[in-house]
Amino acid sequence: MKPLFTLILSVYIFFSAKCDTIYFDNNYNQVLKYALRDNKNVIIDFYTNWCGGCRQYEKHTFIDSSFRQYVLDNFYSTKINAELVQNKEITKKYSISAYPTIILTCPNGIEIDRIVGYEGDNIKKFIALIDNSLKGKEKLKYLDSLYSVNPDSIELMRKIAIEKLISTNDYKNLIRFSETVINKSHKSEIKIEARFFYAIGAIKDNSNPNPYPIKDILKSKELSDSGYIEECNLQLLYFYDILNLIDSIDHYYSILIKFKRPGGHLGYVRDYARFLYENNRKINIADSLTEEYLSRPGNEGDHWTPFLSAHSAAKHGNILKGVEIFDNWMNKYSPPWKEDKSKWPYEFYINYALFYKVSLNKALEYAKTLEGLNASKNNKKMVAKLLYLNNQREKSIEKLNEVIAMVETAKEKNEIDELIETYKKK
Repeated sequence: MKPLFTLILSVYIFFSAKCDTIYFDNNYNQVLKYALRDNKNVIIDFYTNWCGGCRQYEKHTFIDSSFRQYVLDNFYSTKINAELVQNKEITKKYSISAYPTIILTCPNGIEIDRIVGYEGDNIKKFIALIDNSLKGKEKLKYLDSLYSVNPDSIELMRKIAIEKLISTNDYKNLIRFSETVINKSHKSEIKIEARFFYAIGAIKDNSNPNPYPIKDILKSKELSDSGYIEECNLQLLYFYDILNLIDSIDHYYSILIKFKRPGGHLGYVRDYARFLYENNRKINIADSLTEEYLSRPGNEGDHWTPFLSAHSAAKHGNILKGVEIFDNWMNKYSPPWKEDKSKWPYEFYINYALFYKVSLNKALEYAKTLEGLNASKNNKKMVAKLLYLNNQREKSIEKLNEVIAMVETAKEKNEIDELIETYKKK
């Protein structure tokens, strides 16, 4: 028989290990099984490797001892990498479209409420937010009822519009709510902001996207907040990008690069440079934007650096120089033994190779790397395309047959069937 102290210690270690395994564990099904058994609610953290807010939760919030204890006392918790093919069904089940998204569920996995975006800077407030969500005090219906008796609260109006409607892509309700605010509020600044939210809902409503309310707002010059003005122009850029209207896309990029918001400006700079290179427009401006992007300290290790530099070289008649720039960068900053792989350097290399039809064998190697990281339909289709371009037609068709086994609609299947026929003929 074990000594009593040893037995107690063994039990303590067992239960401690058990608790550790259910604190944001990766096994969703197992966590749900525990939750049902013990009648505990569940916290599900949907994240991606590239999401800044997701990293903040990991580095700041989830390691906080008081938050950890709060979760262990009241929940089972799990984390879901939304980009992995094996998590596709769970991500679809909860209609995840933004990151980070934290879902609060009943023990059986039925959603209670969700928190979209990073909210974990203040641990006490974050815990209070979760508690209020469980009590229904963060539900749209409850917040609507509060607003109906307090129509001049700009904080409540913003909370409903931004946190409950825009963050969940509920643009029809955003239009509905904005109209309510315009009709009920007595304050002009609230009405103006509500017209902005109405315009966002109008242009983002997939059933009938309408850009004119945003254009009318910009013409009226009622908005004084530069953040809202920037967002209006950004939404117009997205709208015309979907329609592929090159002149309009160029116009709105030229406006957006004038906004100097930290974390935003250089994003517009790099995206506009790429747009100009890939559409063979204003190469001198594209080169100037590239120089601005490369001049920022720390950007030498960013995957945009070789991508833009390679495009610049290609547009000045030296496509192979672009390949050399990219190869040297990949060898230095994205070695194959790197544990925390990012998909973007590989995708950017493949994009460049396909655009100029160069270094396709190396692009195929990188496409296979991407497939190894995430065997999604898109990654398999990319491998198939590059196999075909590398004169490996039979292997390309085999890969497309793997994709057919993953498609969900007749339309998708027909598209792959047509692609197979195209590959067979050529």
